[in-house]
Amino acid sequence: MKKTFTLLLSALLLSGTTLTAGAIDQSTIEDLVQQVSHEYRDEVLSGSSLLAERFETETCDVSFGYYGGEPHNIGTQFATRIRPENEKAVMGVADLATGEIVIPFEYDTVHVLADDRFLLVKEAADYSCSDYWIGETDGTVTPVTLPLPGLISRVDEQGYITLRRNMPSKYRNDIEPYSISELQISRYALLNNELEVVLDFVVDGSLFAGEDGIYFREDGLAPIRTGSTLWSGGKASGGLGNGLCGLIDRQGNPVGAQDFTNISYTPSIWIGYRGAAKYLLGSTGNEQLVTDDLQYSNWAAEELETAFSHRLLPESFSVCDLRSNITRYDFCALVMNLYEVLGGEPVAELTPDIFRDGAGPRELSAYELGIITGYPDGTFRSDETITREEAAAMLMRTYALFAERPAAESKTAYTDDTAISNWAKNDVYALQQLGVMQGVSTDRFGPRSLYTVEQSVLTMERLYQTLGG
Repeated sequence: MKKTFTLLLSALLLSGTTLTAGAIDQSTIEDLVQQVSHEYRDEVLSGSSLLAERFETETCDVSFGYYGGEPHNIGTQFATRIRPENEKAVMGVADLATGEIVIPFEYDTVHVLADDRFLLVKEAADYSCSDYWIGETDGTVTPVTLPLPGLISRVDEQGYITLRRNMPSKYRNDIEPYSISELQISRYALLNNELEVVLDFVVDGSLFAGEDGIYFREDGLAPIRTGSTLWSGGKASGGLGNGLCGLIDRQGNPVGAQDFTNISYTPSIWIGYRGAAKYLLGSTGNEQLVTDDLQYSNWAAEELETAFSHRLLPESFSVCDLRSNITRYDFCALVMNLYEVLGGEPVAELTPDIFRDGAGPRELSAYELGIITGYPDGTFRSDETITREEAAAMLMRTYALFAERPAAESKTAYTDDTAISNWAKNDVYALQQLGVMQGVSTDRFGPRSLYTVEQSVLTMERLYQTLGG
């Protein structure tokens, strides 16, 4: 979301001052922060993260936080980025409830740590190293030395820091003329939220595209590759190493085997590969050879086969235990696939950074269509599981995109009717009337029970048939 302000930074233009790191006109920045605070004070006081907000003047724009959906505020104090036109951006901390500058705008990046402190960064001109400070909410700034040299790639929601350092490595050019040369390849180290070393620079870059750092999922595990001696198949900074993969916990301990050639992840499901063999990986390190890629309950087989014939399962479900609890990520994949099969119009415009923990195109599309909502803290939480009453609400919103809600008729009340949330009750009974979603038994709905993947697929199939697909 963008808002254009009438405020012009004329003082800058008249004085000839440029906003570059280390040479900030603080009085001008104070005026700008006051304007921004005046515009958004009420939203900030109500708890808004302002994640998707961006302010533009004719000479600069203002946004909040660092890249990658990191946490970016402590209460009403926001890590704020000011980018003058054709100049390098600078960051500081502003209290948007009071309009005061807490930490001056003289840093290259500002990260929010888990203990309600800011990590302030100034980078060398050649980006080879950085200087660091800890900033307090009272404005105190103290120099700090990280235990390892390197550049920060990301700081996650628990304050764990991924450091990146380029190291000389052998790289094979897979495009003619084939050759092997020595290039600088990124390695990762991990610090915990006490700035202690969890892993030295032993991690051979990211496993997944678009991830610059070590990413822990909802189950507290992160995939890493180590031991590479040769890189190939990509740019010098992100080529694929020939090392082996495994999962680690937040203490850096290996969880299960570390000898997989690759690892893939669909929220709540880890798959390890040893050549062509696939293994379902458990959160405690156990592994199970996948002999039949798709696993499901016998009672669901017939309707699942029909759902397959109607193309209601995305390709990402080709290796999946359909008996597992479904996540918000997978539910969005299913519901948007149904929406497309039913001929729904593509969403014209998505807002990529509307959630501070990030979301993909299908989640964003489902959000824009009103099928799914985010959380009050500005997160989407793709890995969260969903309950039966949450599923009912989202299924009914999907139905309403194509048909009118059925008229209220007499219904058979579930014996646990009082346990169904008021916001979901009408949807639960509307789906009962349509024959799309029934109870967990003949007389009980189970509103707070978790919804499984195969249950989701079956209700998508019934919704498809109800809507005349």
